[in-house]
Amino acid sequence: MSTTQDEKARIFRALHAGPDPFVIANAWDGASARILGGLGFPALATPSGASGACAATDLPVSADLEKGFGDGPEATATISTARRY
Repeated sequence: MSTTQDEKARIFRALHAGPDPFVIANAWDGASARILGGLGFPALATPSGASGACAATDLPVSADLEKGFGDGPEATATISTARRY
């Protein structure tokens, strides 16, 4: 079952709003994303070079987008606008 982007955003926000801090693991590719998800992490982080590989998981992902993968505004055109919940 696939988790929608809206559901992932709600889950991620709830993790930040919880009474206790949560531990977020840093996945570097699709395989590590699946392994870390299988270990029970509720969300993942990823470096900029691996953000595309995290499509391998239904978990919420905090991606380091660095400079939007380019130097000009056209490089950021593929990045979705974040919604506030």
